[in-house]
Amino acid sequence: MIQAIHALLVALPAYTLEPTPEDADARAVRLEPVAGAIWEASAANPGGFTRGQWAAVITALAWHESRFARYVQAGQCETGPVGARCDNGKARGLWQQHQSACPQAWATTPGSAEDLQKGAQCASRLLGSALHRCRSRAPSVLFGAFSGYAGASCTWGHARKREATAWQFARRLGA
Repeated sequence: MIQAIHALLVALPAYTLEPTPEDADARAVRLEPVAGAIWEASAANPGGFTRGQWAAVITALAWHESRFARYVQAGQCETGPVGARCDNGKARGLWQQHQSACPQAWATTPGSAEDLQKGAQCASRLLGSALHRCRSRAPSVLFGAFSGYAGASCTWGHARKREATAWQFARRLGA
């Protein structure tokens, strides 16, 4: 499944506002450990999702939070375009996590394999927590998970798009 996740990541369009564009081969190499971190974090799949479906959820979250931008992964948010600088330096990593929510990820070197693993694990944990917290107050469990992750109520309007992306990614992964 790691190979399928990697293939999905590589097939996604590169972030067009990347401060320093990278070629396709370099991008593919950079995204390899991301795929592994996503698969590892998906082992804690809550709420009746298959592991592949939960991997798609974690992937969709990072896609919407960072577009898997290289400068974000490297911890160089200050070099990004205005409006895309990791919540003005308050967030970090591909899943755009704040230090108070994910201190383990913040204790790592930006862009390292450990950083990716801790970030993916924290994303899975926070999504799972929001999924359970919002289960009865949201139109669907994924809608609630994405809403709660964003720090919004259980009915955040943008969650619908993230939910659709997660199901699209699950289909592409065959999950």
